[in-house]
Amino acid sequence: MMNKPELIAELNALSGQLGRQLSIEGSKPELEARLSEARLELSMLDDDDGEGDIAAVGEPITAATIPAELQPEIREKGGAPLRHILLKATVDIWHYKEGVNKRRPEVVKRVCEVVPAGQVIVVDADEAEALIDENYADAV
Repeated sequence: MMNKPELIAELNALSGQLGRQLSIEGSKPELEARLSEARLELSMLDDDDGEGDIAAVGEPITAATIPAELQPEIREKGGAPLRHILLKATVDIWHYKEGVNKRRPEVVKRVCEVVPAGQVIVVDADEAEALIDENYADAV
């Protein structure tokens, strides 16, 4: 068991490793709980191999640091097969928006958003088939 001054010293040491000031005020049980939480946090940070989805503090966020599945896809209409569907239900879905660039109307941009029933949207052909089969949409 550590006494209160030892707990405070340990919290100060962990403050430097975590890069933020930990509170050293409170009773001995509170300090012990705070120390336990700080050690857990430090162990979680040490377990991170640097290849996670979260950018390090101060690291600029660029297209290279955002996972590919979260980046918007932009492509020409003549690419992979796309289909128009009429939604029967409100869905949260990845779909393509047409005409996002007035100078290049042939470009479509992939976005994820909640789309209300009654809207016509453009999706991948396999996604369209799945939505039609599940009775969430009709072919247009």
